[in-house]
Amino acid sequence: MTYKQMPVWSPNDPTPPPGSKLRRADPTEYPDPKLVEVGAEIFDAARLAATRQAP
Repeated sequence: MTYKQMPVWSPNDPTPPPGSKLRRADPTEYPDPKLVEVGAEIFDAARLAATRQAP
């Protein structure tokens, strides 16, 4: 897969549709669900850190 074929993801995007054992979601249209989960956790942690006051 080339860079241009990779899906674009934003934390505001809906959860990608689940793949099945017989048919997986299109990897050029949707990122891997585990990557979406990790990306969302990173953005959540960054938002939390940005809203905390320095001591």
